[in-house]
Amino acid sequence: MAMGRPPKSSVLKAAEGNRAKRGRGRLKEDVRGRGLPVPPTNLTRAELGLWRSIVAALPPALLSGADVSVLERMVVAWARCRTIEKTLKLEGLIVATPQGRIRNPLVSILKDAHTEMHRCGSELGLSPAARARLPGGNEPDTDDIMDALLGMDGSLEATWWEKPQ
Repeated sequence: MAMGRPPKSSVLKAAEGNRAKRGRGRLKEDVRGRGLPVPPTNLTRAELGLWRSIVAALPPALLSGADVSVLERMVVAWARCRTIEKTLKLEGLIVATPQGRIRNPLVSILKDAHTEMHRCGSELGLSPAARARLPGGNEPDTDDIMDALLGMDGSLEATWWEKPQ
């Protein structure tokens, strides 16, 4: 079944303007969720850390309490990927069975977890393409690109890269 593009939010439509100069009528306001996303109590320490970093990385007021399930799926899939990657490093991609050598079944589980992470990340605006669709997502915080790279005060202490040790 062919699917079209996902619908754009009214905020995004207003930010883009009417490029085609066709009448759109009035834009309907999107239904917004209420409250902030509160992490579930069943998350592990690593999952909770990722949860907090995602919430901090996204623009304010973008997430709401209605996004809890998508965020939870994202962090659980991420943790699953990390666990499977560690196991695959120990066991390898090919395992021996009584029937012979086969591809490790964890590879297909890893693929499913990556797919889930990708879906959730796109819904939350975590991929570069999804961020480009967010209103104001492509505007830098500062006019000077060097300030953005080195930090606002120009020092190397707040840079985007880590110093070699």
